Amino acid sequence: MKISKKWIKTGVAAILGAGTVGTVVYASVRPQEYRTIRLQQSDMEELVEGDGDIVSGDYRCYFSEVTAPIEELHVEEGSSVRAGEQLVVYDTQDAETAARLAATQANEVYTSGNAILESNERLTEYVTQAFTDYDMASFMTDYFQAYVDYTRDQLAEYELEGKEVQKAELELQDYQNKMNFMEDKDDREKYRERAFDKSMDVIGKKEEYLEIDEVTLKKNLQAYEEKLAEWKAKKEKYEAKAESKLEVLTPSGEAKVGAAKQSASIQKEDAQRILALTEEGIAAETDGIVSEVLVEEGSLVTKGTPLFVVQDTTEKKVEAALSKYDIGKVRKGQKARIQVGDYSYEGTVTDIRQIARKDSSDKAKIVTEITIRQPDEQAYLGLEAEVEIITDSKEDVMVLPVEAVYTDDGGEYCYCIEEGRISKKYVTAGISDGIHTEITGGITGTDEVILDAVTDEKIGSRAKGSAE
Repeated sequence: MKISKKWIKTGVAAILGAGTVGTVVYASVRPQEYRTIRLQQSDMEELVEGDGDIVSGDYRCYFSEVTAPIEELHVEEGSSVRAGEQLVVYDTQDAETAARLAATQANEVYTSGNAILESNERLTEYVTQAFTDYDMASFMTDYFQAYVDYTRDQLAEYELEGKEVQKAELELQDYQNKMNFMEDKDDREKYRERAFDKSMDVIGKKEEYLEIDEVTLKKNLQAYEEKLAEWKAKKEKYEAKAESKLEVLTPSGEAKVGAAKQSASIQKEDAQRILALTEEGIAAETDGIVSEVLVEEGSLVTKGTPLFVVQDTTEKKVEAALSKYDIGKVRKGQKARIQVGDYSYEGTVTDIRQIARKDSSDKAKIVTEITIRQPDEQAYLGLEAEVEIITDSKEDVMVLPVEAVYTDDGGEYCYCIEEGRISKKYVTAGISDGIHTEITGGITGTDEVILDAVTDEKIGSRAKGSAE
């Protein structure tokens, strides 16, 4: 029996069609393979990462404690200084002159003050005796005559001192004029020395001249002359008893003399203290880096003038800017790791600023201060540093890779393979280090968790995992 070609073709097509349907059916029931993993035991660290700049832990602005010219200045911006290193040397000439002058004036005040007090003590005795001794009238006449003569001599000396000052000033001017017109260098230098000596002479004469109080002298002279006339009248009348008492220093007057002596002593001690400070200059109190210089060598500075700023390098910190999402995890005392180029350091969170600041992208950041433990010279001030703050750490906890854990309104969950099909399980998650997430509940160590990306549409579909 012959079979037609038409039927052969039809049979072949039928067979081929049956094979295709079988393949599709097989493919629809074959489980899809996924990368899977089970819970693993590991140590965990929860980290907050950030970056910032290395800054000094402290700084000191040095101020001048004296008024004097700066003879030597051993600092410049960016230079290193060591504790005890001499940074400023002052010119001590003015301070030495002031100290000598204060000492001289103090000695004079002491001498004159003691003489006044001794004279007052004797005068008090004389006044007491005047009430009982008729001869006191004669004594008081001589006494006031001496004071009148002495005061007149003082006034004459005052006038003479004034003339001497004028004369010395004219001589000084003459020396200066001659010096200015001298062409020979040696002659000019000779007159310069004479002018200097004469200027010191003028200063001395002026000091002596200004020490004399003309108004008081004239007032005293008038008083002494009046007393002298009074006592002469009493002497002539041979009064049986002194009718008036010589004016002596009251307790307040004695106190004024004592105050003058004390003031002179204080001025002397103050001048000596200033001289000591000037001779001492300024030395660095700690190791550091000079960040700012505010004066120049040779300049005259007054007391209180800021000189320079030294950043303390014995303590260094990183000021890291953290986002509002991370700052809630950070606390003072937490440990941190710091990376500066190829160098690594350990640190501790020591401060969290309470005012946010804007970064270059205008986002608000909270500055967190991390103190570097045992910083070395490679931790240069101003360098950028990367920080990892350890906000939490746990040992021997169960973890999953972060890509296996998802989040929705119900919380954290993962996709598992159970009995050959995909299921969705909600879990209780703990801390995360960015690579792993701690799992504290919801699945066990026997659960096979899918690592590949999965959606809820796959729940219930057949699946096969790679985990053993």
